[in-house]
Amino acid sequence: MLLNRINNFVVAYTPPYSTESYFPSFGEISVTVGFVAMLVLAYRFIVLNFPVISLPGKQTAPQSKYTIRGVK
Repeated sequence: MLLNRINNFVVAYTPPYSTESYFPSFGEISVTVGFVAMLVLAYRFIVLNFPVISLPGKQTAPQSKYTIRGVK
């Protein structure tokens, strides 16, 4: 959706009755950069706080006190 919005309003937008080409304003550029920064921060938060990639040899669940016979 974001790539579609960038394509429509930054790359391909030509306003009607214009005499010069369109260039986005400072506000439009800053909003786009802000969205990209929020996406990077959200990705970093998820990767650091949730087990996205588990380490080999590390148990993900704690060992229980009781076990079911035949299951280790």
